[in-house]
This record gives sequence, structure tokens and C-alpha cells, in this order.
Amino acid sequence: MSLFITLVASWVVAGFIIQLVIRTLLRTHLNNFIGIENQLDYTKGYLAGITNLKMYYYAQGEIPDTQWLDKVKFHVLNKRDELEATLEMK
Repeated sequence: MSLFITLVASWVVAGFIIQLVIRTLLRTHLNNFIGIENQLDYTKGYLAGITNLKMYYYAQGEIPDTQWLDKVKFHVLNKRDELEATLEMK
């Protein structure tokens, strides 16, 4: 019976240690695993895309096509005249 208790206790301790190691590795290296090197840049890019999409929708009343989105994907259009300048090039 003491051998069984020893095996169960060692199994619980080993599981706890493995869980701590995996959580630490995932927390520190998760961005490398999923391919996002800088989470802040990813978030800023996502917010810029949403801003551009909302500006276009409120000005034109429709969802923009993918060509327009590809054209302005690296620019934040947070002023009406910036949006109108991209629409004139369309």
C-alpha cells in the first residue's frame, strides 16, 4: 500500500511540475509559436484596419471592396479629408 501511495504522490508532483514548466514556456514563447513577434504591432494594425473600415462605411454607406482595403492597409485614416483622398484615387 505504501508503494501505491508513493507512486500516486510522485505522479501528482510530477504533473504539477510539468504543468508549471509548460505554462511558463507558453507564456514566454507563445508569440514565437503562433508567428506574432510583437503583439502590440498586431493590435495597432488591427485597430487601424477597423478604423479605416468604419470610416469608409459611415461615409459611403457600404462595406469597402478588398482592393480599397489592400490599398490603405498601412495607413490610418482618422480624418475625413484623408478618407476622401483615398476615394478620389479609386
